[in-house]
Formats: sequence, structure tokens, C-alpha cells
Amino acid sequence: MLKEKKQDDKTKTGIVIPESADIEPTHMGEVVGVGEATSGKVKVGDTVIFRTHMFDEIGYNDEMYRFGKEENIFAVIS
Repeated sequence: MLKEKKQDDKTKTGIVIPESADIEPTHMGEVVGVGEATSGKVKVGDTVIFRTHMFDEIGYNDEMYRFGKEENIFAVIS
């Protein structure tokens, strides 16, 4: 289970990135839960990169979360 992190719409050098630049958007999120069938490579608290269309979205307590398979995570950042 992932909680999506808001991404900057500006680069470190100040260039504004328009929403139209996201052809196949990848997003960052924090892992807030893992199932029993995971490999152990992704742990609660990790920041990961994923594509939104590979994960289902659900709301709970006014927060939005994403659910999907561990194999659909592109990278673990921390």
C-alpha cells in the first residue's frame, strides 16, 4: 500500500514543468503497508517510484492510497 507524495512542478534550476509533459506519469510514494507475499525488497517507510495506472486507488479517512503488486514498482529510493 502506497501513499502518493506530491511532486514538484518545477526543477531545481527553476524550470516549470507543465502537466502536459506527463505522457506516462511516474509518481513517488511512501510505502505504508506490505502484504505477506512480498519479497522483502520493499519495506514500510521506503520511498518508491511507480506508474499510477498500474495501481488501484482507494480513499480511507480522507487520505488516498494506492494498491498494487510489488513487481510494478520501478525503483526503491530509500
